[in-house]
Amino acid sequence: EIFDDMSSFASYAFNKSHAAAYSVLAYRTAYLRCHHYKEYMVALLSSVIGNSGKTAEYIDDLAQHGLALLPPDVNKSHAGFSAEEKGIRFGLLGIKSMGSNMIDIIIEERKQKPFTSFYDFCKRTNGRIINRRAIEALIKSGALDNLDANRKEMLLSYETLLDTLSVSRDIDGQLDFFSSFDGSYNKPYEIPHADEYPKQQLLMMEKEMLGIFISGHPTDSYRKSLKQHGCPHIASIIGGRNDGQRVKLTALISSKRVHTTKQGKTMSFAVLEDVSGEIEGLIFPKNHELLFPLLTEGEVMLIDGTVSCEDEKEPVLFINNVFKAKKDSELPETKEKPVAYTDNKSKTAKTLYIKVKSRDDERLPMIKSLLSANLGESPVKICFEDARETVSLPESKYIAISDDFIQKIAEICGNSNIIIK
Repeated sequence: EIFDDMSSFASYAFNKSHAAAYSVLAYRTAYLRCHHYKEYMVALLSSVIGNSGKTAEYIDDLAQHGLALLPPDVNKSHAGFSAEEKGIRFGLLGIKSMGSNMIDIIIEERKQKPFTSFYDFCKRTNGRIINRRAIEALIKSGALDNLDANRKEMLLSYETLLDTLSVSRDIDGQLDFFSSFDGSYNKPYEIPHADEYPKQQLLMMEKEMLGIFISGHPTDSYRKSLKQHGCPHIASIIGGRNDGQRVKLTALISSKRVHTTKQGKTMSFAVLEDVSGEIEGLIFPKNHELLFPLLTEGEVMLIDGTVSCEDEKEPVLFINNVFKAKKDSELPETKEKPVAYTDNKSKTAKTLYIKVKSRDDERLPMIKSLLSANLGESPVKICFEDARETVSLPESKYIAISDDFIQKIAEICGNSNIIIK
């Protein structure tokens, strides 16, 4: 019966012309990805602009290839994503409330000369279709960060500044009448000083306007907690599809909601997110009253849960318990001796040895991701403790050893599990 179904399906779904066309498309796509990776990813990201899920997925691929995602910038960004020497620049169309006509005006103006200050940007775009909502979105997204004011200063002053510019424009045709005055109405508006918002708040602004985090992630301040509890990245859980696996996650609570079952019982759902992706968490009715209040939106929590994979559905996490995650600054200093690496003349000749428990070690996906983002000339050997086996990675997986890389790999594995010699 199964064979008959397959045969029937094949009779119309994979005829030769269909297969031939797809094979050509697949080959060309693979060629571009291999030989023109940056340009290929620019096109791919631009094709899903506004889709935060797909954008985050492709950005994670950029990180694995050691390519930076640059934040939006009114002096550099185009409508879609664009390639630059240092990475890929976020497109202005990906910012909430920004339309193509507004973007055309910004690009048209900067062709005359770059924007030099927040006042300069507002003055040159004031009175056109770029409204106050768009200005606020540009500020929160970080697209105006390279001008002369921080985000808090701009958000606190932009409405007054725009009002001042409107008055100035209204009386622009009456210069003769005002010629006897000192012209103070036409002087640049001075933005009052204010200390910048906390990093966490800046990140949440980016998420609100872009759908993703650009300049960092709220879980970045919890790396010791990740290491201490052996927390895997969410991407590795989704990719591994290990049904029934018990895990702990240090994750941001992006959102939460309550659901009433057909039996009238109350259960709840939450979106859990880390730097690698997101997964849906589920609290059953018996634990709802206890655990749901502990989930705080916008906060990073330590989640104890069980992975559930059903057929072709995305994996979900059954939440068993919720704890407050501790920031790196709240945890006691480790007594482990730091990995010393000072031989700058022979870094590429060194071999990195990494010891893990087994091939099922939860840290392996994180290790793989970090190695892929730091390709170079130094050999890598993985030692599996349970099998007493050492595997040498192929030359294409050799890495570039640096102090920053060593610090990151040590945070994942622990200093005692790393040797460089």
